[in-house]
Amino acid sequence: MMSKRITRRTLLLAVLVTLLALVIPASVVAQDDTITIGYIVKHLDNPWFVAETGGAQELADAMGVELLIQDVQFDSGLALSTLDTYIGTGVDGIIIVVPEQEIGPAVLDRAAEAGIPVIAVDDEIVNSSGIAASFAGFNASLIGEQVAQGAIQQYNERGWADVDGKVGIFNIEFANLGVCVARTDASTATLQEAMPDFPADQMIVAPYDGTLNNALDTFSSVITANPDITHWVLYSCNDDGVMGAVRALEQAGIPAENIIGIGLGAHLACDEWAKEESTGFSGAIFIDAGNHGRFAVANMVNHLRYGVPLPAFTYAPGSFVTEDNADVLGCEA
Repeated sequence: MMSKRITRRTLLLAVLVTLLALVIPASVVAQDDTITIGYIVKHLDNPWFVAETGGAQELADAMGVELLIQDVQFDSGLALSTLDTYIGTGVDGIIIVVPEQEIGPAVLDRAAEAGIPVIAVDDEIVNSSGIAASFAGFNASLIGEQVAQGAIQQYNERGWADVDGKVGIFNIEFANLGVCVARTDASTATLQEAMPDFPADQMIVAPYDGTLNNALDTFSSVITANPDITHWVLYSCNDDGVMGAVRALEQAGIPAENIIGIGLGAHLACDEWAKEESTGFSGAIFIDAGNHGRFAVANMVNHLRYGVPLPAFTYAPGSFVTEDNADVLGCEA
């Protein structure tokens, strides 16, 4: 299975390099220009961002570009000080995954004053005039719809509309990040449209801070507050929210067959499905996080080396995966 993933990555890398080479004559591409890009990432402990920056580094190496990567651990102050450091050292471009979107205006205004282009990855940001930065990632609303469609598919396949018990649908929501709200709002709207007769009081919002451990802690109280729920449908902004809720349900003795958990990213889902034990993490939208990094680097190099305007957005596609097809659609063996 590893060979399949390497083949797809190698093909993508070749396509990106070829596209860059086609922008101008080969003699110009071959010139020895040194480009330095600073990459600020919000949580490098997370497998998603490990893969994302790995993809960025892969393409940067192929293009002969120096890539500086700094993990800011959800610290907005550190993100801004890192930005200042990059500006001070004279980087040519900045790629950033912001810890929170509120710092977007400060990031973009400072970079613009220094004449340094910025690409936002994963979370969209705007400057003080409301103008959006170039963005590389996925379309939040479309991905949220895909999550809901996966949940609806499994809900119908299991016959839960007529189940002997009570179904609860839980939005594990990270309310402090706009792009996360956009994802889960789209999931909620899609579920409501597909299930117009589902009781509104059984569609419940469970808050968390974007991390697995917090989702586990907070969802434990949600379980206690809903003792009559026997079947659980879970969705969230990422894999972490779903994984935390699944772990809390496991600890409460809820069997895996009573859980439909649909993640986003599949980086934790893949690990879960590699285990022998059954799991309530029943599906995910697989997205190759490395593509986000690759697209951002490709766009930045296009701009810096060849003068190509930064695109308003570059979207990475997502595919619905389960334990049954994960080895074909993304998970490593």
